[in-house]
Amino acid sequence: GAKIGVQPIRVFYESLTREKVRRGILIVEGSISPFGKQALSAFRPQYLVEFFSYPELMFDITRHHFVPKHRVLSKAERELFFTRQKLDATQLPRMLPSDPVARYFGMEKGDVVEITRPSVETDSYVTYRVVLPL
Repeated sequence: GAKIGVQPIRVFYESLTREKVRRGILIVEGSISPFGKQALSAFRPQYLVEFFSYPELMFDITRHHFVPKHRVLSKAERELFFTRQKLDATQLPRMLPSDPVARYFGMEKGDVVEITRPSVETDSYVTYRVVLPL
């Protein structure tokens, strides 16, 4: 498909502004041009927008057999976790904001996700990651 340019991106942000919405999901048939991507990033952090192409949405990645269960901690849960574990965000393994699961859940920098994996020794094994760019 054709690449989405700046004008459709501006129209999308105008509708977010008109509706007083801070978060959005943009689904495109093709891809977004480099100038379109610049337009998307120009509106951050005022607006949080994830964009997906149709092929990325063909199946629900959170239901895939090899993707463990992910749960985003609330702000209160995150603060309690760091206090109880005597940790700060830099001590946790990272998850990039571009990670498919982070994008799926609309996670932002600093969000913490609880990941529950099946385990041979126990029923499950829980780990935590923080969303941070490189």
